[in-house]
Amino acid sequence: MRNVIERLFGVLKCEFKMAHEPNEYPIHIQCLIHLSLTLLHNFLQVWEPLRFLDELDPKHWHQPADMNSSNEDSADDAPQPTDARLSRHDALHEKIATEMWMQYQQTLERRRQDRHH
Repeated sequence: MRNVIERLFGVLKCEFKMAHEPNEYPIHIQCLIHLSLTLLHNFLQVWEPLRFLDELDPKHWHQPADMNSSNEDSADDAPQPTDARLSRHDALHEKIATEMWMQYQQTLERRRQDRHH
């Protein structure tokens, strides 16, 4: 679970400048900010899925995006994802979500059993 959370914060930092910079807000506001950014990220994944295909490529996982660079030619020259690649993306997304849900359910069950003993 820790890896998932660290990955989430890495994605948020690459995607949103606000998550990358320190701020002076109280801790409860900081939690709401990151929750809001996570919801926004998920919303964008649904409505702009092609934008996130590189997240599946492990070579991008530990390299933050350069937020200051602007290569005007790269957007036009970038290869468009194929239907097969989108299907793999959807299948991997579903597999990860299912595994996370099962782990979460197992954790809840262990906690219920611990409370009754």
